[in-house]
Amino acid sequence: MSVREYDETWPFLENFTSERAALQQEMLSELPLFQTIGLTLDKLAKDYTKIPISPRPDLAQPHGILHGGILATLVDTAAAQSVLTTLKLDHDVVTVHLDTKYFRPVRDERIFTEATVVRKGRSLAHTDISVVNAGEELIAKGWCVLKLTRRVSPAANMRVVA
Repeated sequence: MSVREYDETWPFLENFTSERAALQQEMLSELPLFQTIGLTLDKLAKDYTKIPISPRPDLAQPHGILHGGILATLVDTAAAQSVLTTLKLDHDVVTVHLDTKYFRPVRDERIFTEATVVRKGRSLAHTDISVVNAGEELIAKGWCVLKLTRRVSPAANMRVVA
């Protein structure tokens, strides 16, 4: 462990562990919103996450295209999950800025949302997010800034995703 991990003002751990991955998987699988849209974590690593989703008719707008709000939810969730990979358990994240640009419609194809943390500070984290299809064509691009908040009373597990 590094000196930074013991620094009370630094909210991040240096390492990503399999225990953290299991905790994030469990947390996400219990949330009704994510159960409804079929969101699962495919891959987690330090400062990185990958989330696949298969569009369904009930997630589409009237012309059969995946609703943009679902894509924004994927961008936001992937950003938060990438930050949570090394965030200390006595901290949460809250989205303060979310920017999603859409480049192509999604109908019946499986898509993948990948988020990478590009900067971590004591109170903010910045993430870069891409949504692609199986052919690696860019569907949407996102940028998310998350505020790191410390819990008044540390909990045994995380409950806030974004």
